[in-house]
Amino acid sequence: MHDPIPAIRESISVFDIFKIGIGPSSSHTLGPWRAALQLLESLPPASLSNVTDVKVSLYGSLAKTGRGHGTDIAVMLGLMGADPVHFPVDEVTPTIQAIRANQELLLNGSHRIVFNPATGIRFHMDESLPFHPNGLRFLLSFADGTQHSATYFSIGGGFVVKEGQEQQQVNIELSFPIESADDLLRHCMKGMAIHEVVLENETAWRSEAATRSGLLKIWEVMQQCIYRGCHTAGELPGGLKVNRRAFGLNKKLLGQTAVYGLSSIVGRLLNYLLVPLYTQVFADPSDYGVVSELYAWVAFLIVFLTFGMETAFFRFLQDHEDKDKVFLNGFLTVIGVNVLFFCSLLYFNQDIANVMLYPGHNEYIILLGAIVA
Repeated sequence: MHDPIPAIRESISVFDIFKIGIGPSSSHTLGPWRAALQLLESLPPASLSNVTDVKVSLYGSLAKTGRGHGTDIAVMLGLMGADPVHFPVDEVTPTIQAIRANQELLLNGSHRIVFNPATGIRFHMDESLPFHPNGLRFLLSFADGTQHSATYFSIGGGFVVKEGQEQQQVNIELSFPIESADDLLRHCMKGMAIHEVVLENETAWRSEAATRSGLLKIWEVMQQCIYRGCHTAGELPGGLKVNRRAFGLNKKLLGQTAVYGLSSIVGRLLNYLLVPLYTQVFADPSDYGVVSELYAWVAFLIVFLTFGMETAFFRFLQDHEDKDKVFLNGFLTVIGVNVLFFCSLLYFNQDIANVMLYPGHNEYIILLGAIVA
């Protein structure tokens, strides 16, 4: 048992750091999306049906980099009441295209209003709000002629603050409070691993089962994102015409894997096909054992005599300007070492055969050198 150190601090959970949501940015995409959702939640449900127009103003960084980060897209989806955690990624582009084509938006998923993104979302490039550079303001007009304005700030990590609303500080009592690396080291010196300390602290917010379930869900979404990126060609959304690199890299790596994998498969297939031949040719089972041992040495010597260069060579080659020189140096070095190795085997073959307990069978050593070299 480890004695917890009681303390009351302002703390953040692992789920404040890792969030599921449509990106690419937590501050420029997820934050504005949640701001639009908070706007809808702040209004009485009956008043939403009386909304006739919505205007959105983006300031500071949201205005300057908002198009590339999909801030305008996030705001529109938020006004529709879509959930950034569960909204299907494949439906983002068709939904936005439909809004732009029809110039209509389904406010909170239930009330249809006229909305032209080109004029309904304004990017104030030269203006920034005083509280935070990531500011956005909503202006709603109602059928009775009244208007409602609300300003929000996306302060990072998907967190949103409403202008004029006092931020509430939630004090959480952690079993193992950490404000520095020394604190973490002190807890671990008591016999706990880092992940155990973190998991114990997370119980201040929720049960251990809920924490594990949530983290596994985040990991699942990460894997989905990796798969989607590796299997989707074209350009990244956002209008900056940035090509997707993961698709090409994945395709290239798969091709290299196929080449290396094919040689491995062929080698195993040959071994499988040669087994019946070995059992017929070698009358003494011990002879078959000799072949197995020699092939084990072959595998080791091939790696040793090439300095394990296979992967390192290709990695270094990509960053070197004179690729021909790199190839020539590597090739000559490997050839020289292998020639020296084979000559040594020819000269000392009988001695090596005696050491390997094959007296009178120096041909084994010569064959071994020929195969490796």
